[in-house]
Amino acid sequence: MTPHKVLIIGASILDITAYPIAQLLLNDSNPGHIYLTAGGVARNIAENLALLQVDTHLLSAIGNDVWGQILRERCQQVRLNIEHSACPADAPSALYLAINNDQRDLALAIVNTAIIDHISPTYLASKTSIINDFPLLVADANLREDSLHYLCTTFAHIPIYLDAVSATKARKVKDFVGKCHTLKANLAEAAAMSGIEEQTPKALLQMRDYFMNKGTQQIFITLGKDGSFYANTTMYGFVAPTSITVASTSGAGDAYMAGLVYAHLQQESLSDTAIFASAMSIAALMSQHTVNPKLHLSFIQDIIKKYPICLKNTLT
Repeated sequence: MTPHKVLIIGASILDITAYPIAQLLLNDSNPGHIYLTAGGVARNIAENLALLQVDTHLLSAIGNDVWGQILRERCQQVRLNIEHSACPADAPSALYLAINNDQRDLALAIVNTAIIDHISPTYLASKTSIINDFPLLVADANLREDSLHYLCTTFAHIPIYLDAVSATKARKVKDFVGKCHTLKANLAEAAAMSGIEEQTPKALLQMRDYFMNKGTQQIFITLGKDGSFYANTTMYGFVAPTSITVASTSGAGDAYMAGLVYAHLQQESLSDTAIFASAMSIAALMSQHTVNPKLHLSFIQDIIKKYPICLKNTLT
């Protein structure tokens, strides 16, 4: 195995994002701005890592169409290896159409990710020797449930970082989430998997116990404007929210996950991992792009110095 090499498995999507210049009006034409960017949870995580100079490989599904060509060109630009990805000739590339409100928060989205079904257990089995060559795997819950199950059970000997993606998709992994080394989820996604619906600091500790008892070694639960929660079997803590001007919330969670992976590769402590991941999220929030094009290690280090990313380990 090559150290500091990582395989990301999941969705590559072309994002079409729009936001109005004034309050969003339903059932009407809204003057605004429209952006076309390469996206997809797995692909976003992978691009973030590639910009941090990690040897990053993406196992995804990309169509042989104009949208797929845009995705391939972007991967090439950031030196993201996609040689292990599927390229089905008869399937359109995945598209995500998002309409944000004037506060840059998501108002409505439509997505077509049917192509990701080509990453089947059979396809993953054909890549067994390749997957086993990586010291760290990252998967997103856009994958089929049977593919996620196959991946998490067959390759449980490799640390697997799982991104829950959404509350609906998180339910796919509920029965085998313990096979994953690290879980990254927001509060709704963690609730969907654990069945703990109460949204209090005490409930976060109950979630920690739930996932640790399942076998997950560490969890990171993002809390939006309230910061984030991190825990393993021996400790837990919170990262306090940071006040910044938000350009776009799109891609912030993916950047956070990339920060977790990078910190793991650097063998950082749990608390330092939470700080680095939070700084990565701040970098994403600063940009209109799904992945901040200014991203590099010194940029993140400057964010950590400039913004008060505070840790606490109490429930108050």
